[in-house]
Amino acid sequence: MRLQHIQFKNINQFKNLSIDLSNSTSAMTVILGEQDSGKTSILKNIFHTLSWFSARYKDLRTAGIVIADSDMYDDSLYASIQIEVSYPKELGSLLEDAGAQPDVDGLCLWQLVKTRNSPLGIGLSRPETTQLEKLVTRYQKQSIQDPLFSIPCIAYYPVERFVHEANIQNKNAATNLGSLHHAYDLTSLSFTMFSKFFDWYREVYDLENAQTAQLLKQYLDPEQRFQGYDQMNELFSGLEQAYRLSPQRCLNSLRSTLHSVLPEMGELFIEFQPRLRLMITFNGQKIPFMQLSQSYRIWVALVGDLVRRACLLNPQSLYPCMEAEGIVMIDEVDAFLDQAHRHNILTRLQRAFPRMQFIVSALNSDIVEQNNEVACYQLLDQQLFKLDFAEHQQKLQSIYQGLEIDTQIESLPQEATHSETSPALSSLEDIISLAEQLNENERAQLLEHVKKITP
Repeated sequence: MRLQHIQFKNINQFKNLSIDLSNSTSAMTVILGEQDSGKTSILKNIFHTLSWFSARYKDLRTAGIVIADSDMYDDSLYASIQIEVSYPKELGSLLEDAGAQPDVDGLCLWQLVKTRNSPLGIGLSRPETTQLEKLVTRYQKQSIQDPLFSIPCIAYYPVERFVHEANIQNKNAATNLGSLHHAYDLTSLSFTMFSKFFDWYREVYDLENAQTAQLLKQYLDPEQRFQGYDQMNELFSGLEQAYRLSPQRCLNSLRSTLHSVLPEMGELFIEFQPRLRLMITFNGQKIPFMQLSQSYRIWVALVGDLVRRACLLNPQSLYPCMEAEGIVMIDEVDAFLDQAHRHNILTRLQRAFPRMQFIVSALNSDIVEQNNEVACYQLLDQQLFKLDFAEHQQKLQSIYQGLEIDTQIESLPQEATHSETSPALSSLEDIISLAEQLNENERAQLLEHVKKITP
């Protein structure tokens, strides 16, 4: 499943906003904007609309998140959100014609409409989900026919995300492994502390240890240990199979994915002595997880939570993160990240979850400057404008080259440069002319570059 188009009418500060991703070949969409420009509103309302898929998949009578009065534009009497997604060709066509051919680029559309509460009457929320219910039914039938078929992941991580504690006590809570519905959130999220991830991690960690201990006991059993090679081969085959299957596949996926997104991170594990605590290997050293900086704790938990969802939605897959598909929204993905991580985080997320569609917001444009495969939009005056960073990079490169030439000329002896005054002035005029074509962010980058190369 991939988001193709969404239309907001009278939602928050957007009277009429259309977002078209149908022509984008990139699985990573970045929305840039200043504070209070509406980035959070866009991502939050996309998640609210997509939650109707999660709710209907659980039960066709279950409702998703509705439009609240507080999310309606000024004093408007109604608001609506219309969304269009594409789905895999294996699901065929949603048309009524029973003989319709499978649609390679199949589309499904649904809409939420809300009228405001007023003294004259109570407002109504009216979802139009006929096509969505057909799509959900197709997914349910296909997952029964093909256990390896991937159910789409829908996840939203608000900007208010933090890890104050890593609770691994496992206080006899309900299992987090039984149903794929644990992978979905059906309520509006204003913040997250990743408690579901830590509960899930403790459960799969205990199951892995129990299964490993059982196999080790079988291996050390004297009645089986000294028998023929056939029995030994059978035992080792069982060890290998157990290592590849659940819950081992969950922890294996977590280890590899975490290292892929954050190369400085190693294995996440639980230490039982001298006391129970969560540990992690950081730059080759084993340290308590809670001793990491808040930024690192958040990103380890966020990646881990995506792994949790992928494992729940793909219970038969040996490589759930590589095969999981769906739509993931991260608000202010660059929050608390240093420059090195901002330059690489999008590429690493795509590499770790190659079939996921990411829709993220960011404050700093440098998060996409070194990634030409990202679809980038600027949110300005309640409208989205697509940015072509390849063109901007060419402009900046021309200016940088002009500055370097000017600096080299100034560094020559006075008599050597006297006859070349005109070219230097011409170069400066070109620089000023090009600088006038840049936006505010690009001018700031140019100023930083001038400071570096100017003595």
